[in-house]
Amino acid sequence: MTAKPNPKTERFNPHPPGVIREGSVTHAVLLFLKTNKGKRFSTYQIIHSLGCSEKAASCAFIYLRRTGLVEVCPD
Repeated sequence: MTAKPNPKTERFNPHPPGVIREGSVTHAVLLFLKTNKGKRFSTYQIIHSLGCSEKAASCAFIYLRRTGLVEVCPD
């Protein structure tokens, strides 16, 4: 007979939500902006500099903006 898992016990999640993982596009965007502190960049400039896809960069920008790590201004 196999034991059924207890639904009340929490399982370890190696990738919890809300954590910026090293090597991700979000991490790359944040590092790019930190190394160029005080400068303003367009979305295209960051995407071109990092060589990532527009979709991945958009997700990174949305997350960074929601968490208050970057400020956004209209073009």
